[in-house]
Amino acid sequence: AAPSSCGPPVVDQSSFEQVLLSSISAFAVESSENAAYHLRLSAQPCLPVIVLPVPAFTVTGAPFPDSQVTLRDSSGAAITSVLLNASNWDTGINVTVFFGDDDIDMGASFGVTVSHIVVSGDSRFATVALTQPNFAITVKDNDQAAVTMQLLSSDRSPVGIDAGLRLVEGNATGSTGFIRVSMATTPSEAQTTMQLRLSSSAAIFVRNVSGVGTAVQSLSVLFTPGQRSIDLPIANLNDDVDEDDMASVQVTLSVGRSVTAPEYASLADVELSQTLSL
Repeated sequence: AAPSSCGPPVVDQSSFEQVLLSSISAFAVESSENAAYHLRLSAQPCLPVIVLPVPAFTVTGAPFPDSQVTLRDSSGAAITSVLLNASNWDTGINVTVFFGDDDIDMGASFGVTVSHIVVSGDSRFATVALTQPNFAITVKDNDQAAVTMQLLSSDRSPVGIDAGLRLVEGNATGSTGFIRVSMATTPSEAQTTMQLRLSSSAAIFVRNVSGVGTAVQSLSVLFTPGQRSIDLPIANLNDDVDEDDMASVQVTLSVGRSVTAPEYASLADVELSQTLSL
């Protein structure tokens, strides 16, 4: 049984003491709901014991980014370690684990394991620093990978879906606009490029061919590493062909399969219909 008071360090491995954990909540939500547990020692230490909680991804074992996790004590103060001694070893403290928003789609949820490193002059605790108990947390992710399209006017101000954008054929003044293609989250894996393919039911995408603006119905664009949005110019160029006015144009977007981030590589075609008066 664990000693009730401080005694000389023991040699028998089975007598080594440890950190004791009890769960308060093993579930968290990014930027809103926190996980928490109670931490204390199994016996009174002869010398102060410092416990360092270390959060890491359960699957990979990689350290959880410091900027995305905060540990707090019962008073709400941020902590990086817990000091336990003869006066508080049995009462211990509550440790709250707060997860910030990382802007990365990690799936519906992911696991985080909080391990505990012990530092003390009391060999009963310090000798077993690598065998201290862990606390497992399930974190619900609040991010969802998506590629979105937004209609912009010629000055790049957003255009409401119900308002529409009037593109007059052959008129370059006040009748041009942009479609902004954006990634909703930061890719979970680095990639060299991400290719997107856009198609339209009318030739509205503007490409420069030998210095001359040409309207096409489809085009491919590339996102470079770190790039989150691209503004694609659109217009209703003069083609000397008598055509009926169109109340709307359907724009379809698809993500290339060369993307290394799985949450983007698995995206199906994304479609967006905007009211473009041509």
